[in-house]
Amino acid sequence: MFAHKLEENEIYRFIQTLNAGTPPDVKAFIEYLLPYNPEDRGRLWTVEFSSFSGVWEIEGPCGISLRLSKTVCYFHHYIRWRNFLVEDDLQRLLRACTYGFAHYVHSEWAIYVPDSAAKESGVIDFVWDEDARDLCAMRQWLLDNCGEPSPTLREIYQEFEDYADSDGYYIDDFKDLKAC
Repeated sequence: MFAHKLEENEIYRFIQTLNAGTPPDVKAFIEYLLPYNPEDRGRLWTVEFSSFSGVWEIEGPCGISLRLSKTVCYFHHYIRWRNFLVEDDLQRLLRACTYGFAHYVHSEWAIYVPDSAAKESGVIDFVWDEDARDLCAMRQWLLDNCGEPSPTLREIYQEFEDYADSDGYYIDDFKDLKAC
């Protein structure tokens, strides 16, 4: 999740930009996913406002979607949380894609949380919250209810003798990506 301040006309402009093939990091992530979703080659991004959920729903190729509340964008994809945490190349690719989206909407940081069943994933519900909580409120909820963020993504995944744990969250300021 990352912050945004897009107005309706800017959301439509964002879709035009995505359909033109930019930002390049988003395109690279799609290219990575296309062998698993060959029917999505050439698929265009679409957008509609859901009066039921109160959010803008953006659908793209390869199962990528964005949900925009008044101030927060929830970026969803089908990469498994464990894979994101432990596979360095995949992590770099997905972080770069997230940065590509976030940079376009002028967001300085993002929060990564597990996809489901972990306490941290409860913060995702705030995207649809009637109170329209912003990303700072979400970060505070995570701090109050889940503790400090992990210092690295890799440290979230822990293997034990007979099980693995991957609960936790990470706040990404993209410093390493901004330098490029």
